[in-house]
Amino acid sequence: MTRSLLDELPGVGPVRKRALLTHFGSPERLVGASREELEAVPGIPGKLAREIHRQLHKIG
Repeated sequence: MTRSLLDELPGVGPVRKRALLTHFGSPERLVGASREELEAVPGIPGKLAREIHRQLHKIG
């Protein structure tokens, strides 16, 4: 697998992608994270954390 869900998120480059995966340990835990958990990741601004959460949990 060379691409991931995180590659599609605006504002998430290699450094932030690594920070998210390091913090949560797996893509599955990242997808299941609450907005508050995303906001707690070092290096991820609150506004971006909210946008990531919105993108990961949008319906449709």
